[in-house]
Amino acid sequence: MPAIKDVEFREFSARHHNAERNWLVVKLNTDDPQIYGLGDASPMENEEQVKALVRQFVEKYLVGKDPLDSEVHWTTMYQDPHARGGRLATTALSGLDIALWDIKGKVLDRPVYQLLGGAQRKRIRVYANGWYTNPGTPEQNAEEAKHITMAPHNVCSPVGAQAELHLDASRPFCSAFCRVRSSAARNTGSWCAWNSCVGRGRGTCNS
Repeated sequence: MPAIKDVEFREFSARHHNAERNWLVVKLNTDDPQIYGLGDASPMENEEQVKALVRQFVEKYLVGKDPLDSEVHWTTMYQDPHARGGRLATTALSGLDIALWDIKGKVLDRPVYQLLGGAQRKRIRVYANGWYTNPGTPEQNAEEAKHITMAPHNVCSPVGAQAELHLDASRPFCSAFCRVRSSAARNTGSWCAWNSCVGRGRGTCNS
């Protein structure tokens, strides 16, 4: 059985017109060069802090251990530190958890979804975000929605900085959202979601 050896990182730029961020991938190595695990540990920012936490977790809790004991490792890494939790620590822990499951799937020669209990569905919709101009006019966002729903992904979320405004100030965003949702539905039967804290509940359209 391979033992955990060390960790590396792969970073990929995910910058676009609405956001500046990187994808951070954890590569958890074992003493068998053919067996390693990949996990997503992408924060909204603070990549260097997340990498430092991942290294600490690996050096203190994982080096030399059996990667198949993934739940034991997760519990230890979460419970043992006195300052547990928080956005950065849980992001680091999440990346390692995914990488451990990836190793387990390779060692057992089974897809991870089977190890987790089986596939709930054969196909899923692909989520698209960041495609809209923010701020943009309702007409502009509706036209953008037509293009994005023609692509293979057909679930979109037009949530940007305007969604954080108070109710009165957010009315222009609500108008844009309603036009986007209507445009997407007419175009391909796709749907758009707006989860925000505007008012007392979720965004709604009256037209």
